[in-house]
Amino acid sequence: MAKVYVLGAGASKAVIPEAPLNDQLLSSILRLRPDDRINLVKQFLLDFFELEPITDLGASRRLPPLEDILSQLDSCLLDNRPLSSSYPLSVLIELREALVYGICRVLKQSLRSGELRLMTKFISNLAPGEAIISLNYDLIVDNSLPHKFKTADYVFPIRYIRKSHILYDNRQDVGNRQDMYVKLYKLHGSLNWLYCPACRAVDLTRGGKGAVYIFQNKEIANCPVCQVRYDPMIITPTYLKNYDNHYIGRVWVAAEESLQQADEIVFIGYSLPDADIVLRTMFARSVYRNRTLNAQSPRITVVDYNEQQENPTRDRYERLFGSINYTNEGFKHYVQYMVSRK
Repeated sequence: MAKVYVLGAGASKAVIPEAPLNDQLLSSILRLRPDDRINLVKQFLLDFFELEPITDLGASRRLPPLEDILSQLDSCLLDNRPLSSSYPLSVLIELREALVYGICRVLKQSLRSGELRLMTKFISNLAPGEAIISLNYDLIVDNSLPHKFKTADYVFPIRYIRKSHILYDNRQDVGNRQDMYVKLYKLHGSLNWLYCPACRAVDLTRGGKGAVYIFQNKEIANCPVCQVRYDPMIITPTYLKNYDNHYIGRVWVAAEESLQQADEIVFIGYSLPDADIVLRTMFARSVYRNRTLNAQSPRITVVDYNEQQENPTRDRYERLFGSINYTNEGFKHYVQYMVSRK
């Protein structure tokens, strides 16, 4: 395999400038049109973090990182420990679900009218057999593939493709030409994956952000086989990430295998933060295994967009991988480079 591309939030933002980075998610959630779930999140922030009640809570300078809030909730739920009489486990579960709902709504709202030209140009310049590892929930890659008559190969089987009340049995779609498929490993899940915890099957809303429908009590919110409510298949930004879902596990195994076989690994729009310890460990292990299996290290390319003299992103990559090929001219410039190399 020649190259594996790792796409972070910066890649999505290069395609659609309205796409939020991770540190913008919470403020964006708090600026959504309020409903019961959003109000529950606001009340918890005011209470737990002793924030001053202001008209635009999303603009508060004391707003905690979203990872801190989710980690606090996850810690309590793992230990089966209420926070107080006001926050028993049942309310903490509601709070966590409200944050997931907020993330889904923000991404649906910010990405619904984006121009995908840059991503479609990137896809059209992929060589056969090259793979994409996405760290994003959004559907920018997924929805760009059909423009080039391609389909995402998510590694695991999709049972049904859902469109409103209509079902398409995807299990019969196994004889198509392999050159139609692009390997797309979404390590943190996807907004169009719907998981039935009873059937243990995954359905897909092709082109649509089905995870949002789960929270809106629409017809598509429940499994068509057993009528159990779907779970969204997304791994939230928390320091206590849970990768126990069988299908997510398959994605990680396949992604790591692709990294171990790559001649070059290209990181695009990903800052490699110290907090992403599971990802950092997997990337470092994959590069080491690649070197031991193939007698040489893969080329590491980092595509960043940074006009500052101090560059902590480059420093983090060099500390983890040693020598790297670094560019700070962004995703658009890199795609132009791909075109020129053809």
